[in-house]
Amino acid sequence: MDPAIRVFICYSHLDKKWTEEGRLGLIPYFQRRFKREGVQFWWDREEEGGLKGGDEWRRKIFSEIDRADIAVPLISGNFSASDFIQDEELPRIHERYKREELKVLPILVTHIGDTTRKTLGWIMDLQVVPSKQRALEEHTATDAAWEKVKEDLLDELDRSIGECRKRKTEAARLEEERKQQEDARRAAEAARAMAAAEKAKAEKEAEVVRLAAERKRFEDARRAAEEEAARAKAAAEEAKVEQEKSSQPTIELLALLDGQEVHGAKVTCGDTCWETPTVLSLGQGDTYHFKLTHTDPAGHPYAGELRIAATWSGERTERVALSGTAVAAASGRLGVPEAPGRGDPTGKSSWDGAAAGQRREVDLGGGLKLELCGIPAGKFTMGEREGRHEVTLSKAFWLGRTPVTQAQWEAVMRNNPSHFKGRDLPVEQVNWDDASEFCKKLNAKALSPAGWKFALPTEAQWEYACRAGTTGDYAGSLDEMAWYWSNSGGTTHPVATKKPNAWGLHDMHGNVWEWCADWYAAYSSDAATDPTGSNTGSARVLRGGGWNYDSSNCTSAYRNDGYPSYWFYSYGFRVVLAPGQAEP
Repeated sequence: MDPAIRVFICYSHLDKKWTEEGRLGLIPYFQRRFKREGVQFWWDREEEGGLKGGDEWRRKIFSEIDRADIAVPLISGNFSASDFIQDEELPRIHERYKREELKVLPILVTHIGDTTRKTLGWIMDLQVVPSKQRALEEHTATDAAWEKVKEDLLDELDRSIGECRKRKTEAARLEEERKQQEDARRAAEAARAMAAAEKAKAEKEAEVVRLAAERKRFEDARRAAEEEAARAKAAAEEAKVEQEKSSQPTIELLALLDGQEVHGAKVTCGDTCWETPTVLSLGQGDTYHFKLTHTDPAGHPYAGELRIAATWSGERTERVALSGTAVAAASGRLGVPEAPGRGDPTGKSSWDGAAAGQRREVDLGGGLKLELCGIPAGKFTMGEREGRHEVTLSKAFWLGRTPVTQAQWEAVMRNNPSHFKGRDLPVEQVNWDDASEFCKKLNAKALSPAGWKFALPTEAQWEYACRAGTTGDYAGSLDEMAWYWSNSGGTTHPVATKKPNAWGLHDMHGNVWEWCADWYAAYSSDAATDPTGSNTGSARVLRGGGWNYDSSNCTSAYRNDGYPSYWFYSYGFRVVLAPGQAEP
């Protein structure tokens, strides 16, 4: 079967009489002539298969140019005066023409002067029809003369269609030959691999027989050695138990502020007072409540406490994190994050139970902070249309208030890969692997409480936080919340310059796409709890849209995907801090 040929008609809407009206209308004439030959003509009239209501016309026109085999520009004064044709359609047609991907057949419909010919440039260097570059309007003296001109145009178009069909047929033949050669190569490789596997199997079976005989010779000696080792271990453990029974429990108390040890913090237990660091002897089985206080050089007070039962033997070290949260709340300052350590002996952390509206800071050093917003546990409906399903997030977590900025990236990674430079601009041109490495370096700094990890958010965490309790396409007015195609001016913008959503998160819509932890795969329709996506895949999820994408790509539910090694100057990320979160 002959391959289908697609013809793109490039014309000015002001030249209607040459495209569709009466006997001068060329396009209906061409369509009737080539209908049975499978030639598809595209021009932007809805009733003729062109643009439909609601189509994004620019994208549709560019798509049809990229799919076309032949382009037919209808050249006229109106054609040369169209900014869109000259600045966007013709350059795209020219690029494909230069790569020999597209045949161009210009038709001169009205007379144009020398100045206009120079404006049209390369296209007037092609063989223009009708012959001798006489415009169609110069051939309409009689019906017979006009029909002759149209027949000449049909002959030219028929010849061009034949050339394209021949080229496509040859390309298909070459592709089939390549496929057959590839299939043959794979079959040969499979045969070689099978022969190698059979040989390896035979060698392995022989090795198994040899090892079995050797193993039997040493089995008795191994058993005797294990029995002797077990007797020695039991004796050592018994001696250790006896020694620990007679050993008095002692504790070394250290005070930490922002992860750094503080000397001279006061420790009180009942009426007795010490200063850190201190080593205390305790009574076996007794329970103690230590209170620690410290005032920094600026006069800010900090406090911490430790409740503990002396149920061990020997020496033990406890690090108590001092916090100024209560004092900071009274003065309107953000709280100091809890440093790593044992904290409350019940296992709870002051980071637990994050609520909407709460904010925390993590110190990156050099005066830079990473701000986090509290995201409560809850349920929501994830996805859009056929992909909608109920998701439960059973644990509260903390999410970056903004995408990671270039200043924050430089503080951790010591470089800046971004295309658009600026300390408060979101970092971009980072791939998934780069973003994951940033999270690993944060975790290596021990900035989070025990059991919590910095990571890329799961896709479910991201959409839940983006929606912030909303159910529509956006978490508010898009123009008030997002930098995207219609208002970005072709660049990223400093973070947090648009309105946040109801949970205090900025730039969840637009500015830069944000990497998520999940592999990209189709949703399941089943309800899920704390989903983490597919276990395997080739691409990772991107969410939120970017400065160079339109509004339909910036919804709360829209999904994009990218290979983990792929970067672009609209790809960034934000971090999540959650208990038990898997490190990338």
